[in-house]
Parts: sequence; C-alpha cells; structure tokens
Amino acid sequence: MRKGVTAMLIGDLDKRIIIKEPVDVPDGQGGRKNDWLTKYTVWASIKAPRTNTAVVKGAVSSEMTHEITIRKKDDVVAGYKVFHKKHEYDVLHSYEDFYNGTVLQCREIIKRS
Repeated sequence: MRKGVTAMLIGDLDKRIIIKEPVDVPDGQGGRKNDWLTKYTVWASIKAPRTNTAVVKGAVSSEMTHEITIRKKDDVVAGYKVFHKKHEYDVLHSYEDFYNGTVLQCREIIKRS
C-alpha cells in the first residue's frame, strides 16, 4: 500500500444506491422517448459534497458535486443517474481508484416545487 493512502474498506460502503442508465423506449405512437432502466443496486460511500459558486448572467449560481465510490464497475459512465433515498445525481465522470473500486463524480439534481 502506498504511504498516505488508505484502502477502500467494505464497511465504508454503507449507503444503498440505485444506478440507472438511459434507454430509448417506444412511446406507443410510433416514436421513442427517454426512460431510465435500473442497471445496478449496490452499496456505496458518499463523501461530503464540494460546492462551487459563480455569477452567471448576473445571478448567483451554485453547484454541488459528490464523490460516490462503489465496487468496481467498468460500465457506469457519464450520463447515468444515481438515486439514494430522496436524492438524485447525474454522473459526470467515472474512474477506477487504486483499490478495485469505481469513483463516480456526480452533480446533485435539486428539484424545486
């Protein structure tokens, strides 16, 4: 093990998440529509979010990104969605870590009513 780096511990994967992939399905009228198909239900760790704030077109805009780690999955890519309890995340990027895991960089989707 490299100095200063700790291994992924299975006990750290303490959140049950659902990973969904986008699929095209018939809309019943000869066309197609986008839908979400559950690809995996897995255990994960979710780190505290990082926030960025910027002024966009004269208004303050903020974005929260989360780092979600799961056991190694080679086929979870940008464009997928992650669901945990009432939270929904867009997968922006995924990469393998040093300890047989996959890290998902995600943006939380906040729906205001």
